Amino acid sequence: MKIWTPATSANLGPGFDAMGMALSMGNQVEIEESEYGRMRGQPPHITRLEDHLLYKAMVRAWSEMGRKPRAVSLTQQDGIPGSRGLGSSAACIAAGIAAANAMEGYPLSRQACVDLSAQMEGHPDNVLPAWEGGICVGVMEEGHVDWVRLSPPQGLYCTALIPNHPLPTAKARAVLPPSVPRADGVFNAGRAALLVAALASGRMDLLGRACQDRLHQGYRAVLIPDYDEVVRRVEAMGAAAAFLSGAGPTIMSLWLSPPPPEATFEAALLGLTWRWKAKNLSIVDHGVRVECAQQ
Repeated sequence: MKIWTPATSANLGPGFDAMGMALSMGNQVEIEESEYGRMRGQPPHITRLEDHLLYKAMVRAWSEMGRKPRAVSLTQQDGIPGSRGLGSSAACIAAGIAAANAMEGYPLSRQACVDLSAQMEGHPDNVLPAWEGGICVGVMEEGHVDWVRLSPPQGLYCTALIPNHPLPTAKARAVLPPSVPRADGVFNAGRAALLVAALASGRMDLLGRACQDRLHQGYRAVLIPDYDEVVRRVEAMGAAAAFLSGAGPTIMSLWLSPPPPEATFEAALLGLTWRWKAKNLSIVDHGVRVECAQQ
């Protein structure tokens, strides 16, 4: 079987651990039963199938179904750069659970797959759009995710600014304080509510204010050289909003008309500490897709 899973951008500014959107680039995986487990095209630091997050997700799904794990042959083509805040781990988790579910004849419901994915990831912000596409809002309580999906607004474009340096999520989480001032909590609650309302109603003119955040971006920005300058330059080019994609270090920008060519962004960001690559993207209307071979 072949599985495609989209990259995702989480938080969208104020929606910390709760909001995310699916993007028009992703990972392609081919999986088939095999007498011996094997991998091709895997990340270089992974040497055993059992250590691959995608296969761990398959094993977790099989356990949920009460089935024994199977040996598989796995070939992965990564379109999502790792440790860049673009949902590479969520893509592996969704693909693995989708693969195991398909191999067993789909005993797990869509909701069960979402719940299981969020349990593995720890929060639903990336895995929800990886499954459902579009823009998703979700909260998890006791392993269950309550969620709402918004269709991609017409006329909304994205450009991801991806640096040549990774930022492990664990490191980006470690800099966050255990508590925040009440004023910052109130600030984010209002912006998150405004962002959902703006997206649902088509008020794209509100994105600049709605995507503001005080819970995580300021703390994580210290790990990303020239973060404020990148945002300033992109907004000066006409972006409606710019924010950290997930835990970073990728910076996502939103546009109300087609953005400039990728080379224009890269030229505008020359001379900074890190080298930045631009990727013009769209918000995709679908999540993980499974194509099973005809028997």
